[in-house]
Amino acid sequence: MPKRKRSTTNLKSHKPLVPFYLLGLYGCGGGGGSESSNETSQATIATIQIMGTVVKGPLYNAQVFLDYSGDGAWSEGEPTTYTSPTGTFSLTATDKTAQIIALTTPQTIDASSGTSLGNATLKAEAGSSVITPVTTMIVETNLTSSQIAQALGLPSGVDYSHFNPYALGVDADVAIAVENAGQKIISTITTFASVMENAG
Repeated sequence: MPKRKRSTTNLKSHKPLVPFYLLGLYGCGGGGGSESSNETSQATIATIQIMGTVVKGPLYNAQVFLDYSGDGAWSEGEPTTYTSPTGTFSLTATDKTAQIIALTTPQTIDASSGTSLGNATLKAEAGSSVITPVTTMIVETNLTSSQIAQALGLPSGVDYSHFNPYALGVDADVAIAVENAGQKIISTITTFASVMENAG
């Protein structure tokens, strides 16, 4: 099993004119209380559980965090975890509006192929149950799921912020289309990452 390694490396997104080439839960629970001989007071911060799956196919050992600061990089104090062998994650959040980000490293494994997927950043809007190359496009372009589907030639009528092509019972044709689109997007992301690293 690969050793988990936390990485803050991420690919900063640029917003060119052609959407296809754009480039990938915040949680902490809190509660406090004070007591005196006369009274006890307690302030509790409401928390929610955020669960989902990182997919290209299912990505194992990807770092997932809630981007409270909005800078696209993990910072101390931002709840974080690593994905399971099936790509799933769970975070406890105090801010359900934070963007969800997954960072991959050379230790991140695509469970569908057994290959490494390093140095990419995948993103999803708050409320999404999957983080995929397609949700990354939704975030980076500020387009809707329907608009992205049209731009990428994906089947209409599917909410791609919640579509996991590896889930049981999903439409096989849609799943294949999503995986093909995801592969193209990931290839673009990793190509840009390599170029930017070589350029310093």
